[in-house]
Amino acid sequence: MGTRSSGVRGLIFRVVGSWTRSARAGPVAGVLVSSVLCTAIHGATDPYLIVRYFVP
Repeated sequence: MGTRSSGVRGLIFRVVGSWTRSARAGPVAGVLVSSVLCTAIHGATDPYLIVRYFVP
């Protein structure tokens, strides 16, 4: 992923994380939502790539 993609993923992470009230739920929701969107946008079908998107 390039710099622009990482910047957008970070923005999604922060926005989604701000929707929760819990300090634990925010990062979890941010990682899950940004990873799912990143996987969908890139059309990843390889299990290795999908796991890689879930590891920030």
